[in-house]
Amino acid sequence: MFSQTPSLQSVINQLVVEQHLPPEAPATIAEALAGPEKRATPWYIQALIGLSGWVAAFFFIGFLVIIELVTTETEALIAGLIFCAGAVGLRWGTRHSIFTGQLTLALSLAGQGLFITGLWQVVDNVTLTLLITMLFEGLLLVLYPDKLHRFLSTLVMAGAALYLFVDLEIATLTHAVIILLLVGTVLIWHRESWFLTGPLADFYRPVGYGLPLATFGFLVLSLSDETGIDTWWLSAIGLLLILLYLEYHIFNEQGFAWSHPTVLAVMAISLLLLGPAWYTPGILAALIGLLLGFQRGNSLLLGLALAFLAVFLIGYYYNLNLTLLTKSFILMGTGLILLALRLGLPRLFTLEEAI
Repeated sequence: MFSQTPSLQSVINQLVVEQHLPPEAPATIAEALAGPEKRATPWYIQALIGLSGWVAAFFFIGFLVIIELVTTETEALIAGLIFCAGAVGLRWGTRHSIFTGQLTLALSLAGQGLFITGLWQVVDNVTLTLLITMLFEGLLLVLYPDKLHRFLSTLVMAGAALYLFVDLEIATLTHAVIILLLVGTVLIWHRESWFLTGPLADFYRPVGYGLPLATFGFLVLSLSDETGIDTWWLSAIGLLLILLYLEYHIFNEQGFAWSHPTVLAVMAISLLLLGPAWYTPGILAALIGLLLGFQRGNSLLLGLALAFLAVFLIGYYYNLNLTLLTKSFILMGTGLILLALRLGLPRLFTLEEAI
């Protein structure tokens, strides 16, 4: 006999019963399905729009300086606030216009540049400037209704937090920022269904992409000895705990017990990764991104994690105090191990399902 394919309604109801979705999710999903079809702009188009916005903002600021409309720090500060306020109002009034979207993006970025530059010179205090910048970007993240803009605001806030700790000469707290950013990434993507049907549906994707990108960017600093940030093993231990936590939940959702050989093998391999990640914790962060991307079927997150995994592996092998011949053999061995895992893991899970 053939089992009947469950309807979408029955699946949603079952998810509500199992508390994977909030009680109001069925009505929200039904309303979304009944609404007009929306075609999402491809990510590469959004990236090009963002790049064009930065270029336009740069030339716009240059134009203001050339015509001497903005000549003092105070004028730059006030003009930046006016431009940002005008961009927010114009964007809310014409949310479905592509031309206006690019115009307001350039206007907002130019306003942010003027505001931060003027604030830096007026306040003459790096710490206070960075704190106000973080608050200002957080306000824009909430008020400006655009995914790309919210993504950029997330990156600016994270970068300001990093610069703040370096300026205060407490760079050790950078590891806490890295761990918190990745905890937020796991929370957003692991609970995507809740965010998708809740009041934060318009925020979770831009923030969810901004957090891991900022984390990977911070961890790239571990590949250099000239950043003034050391004790990278703190980040490695924190990221290992996050990786083990994520693996536990994934295995638990698949019905695997802790004593299962597959679970024990994966956990053992994860613990062994602490060795190469001791000075290059980005390896663990990239693996966490790979797990999240694979679990959620998110090709963009998966590609981002793969790209940075290659960067961190190359950086790790480059910094090894070994001969080129030895490094070559290690690279070959790593490739063979990855290929063996690629061929062996699918067969292992197929065998487990058959048993």
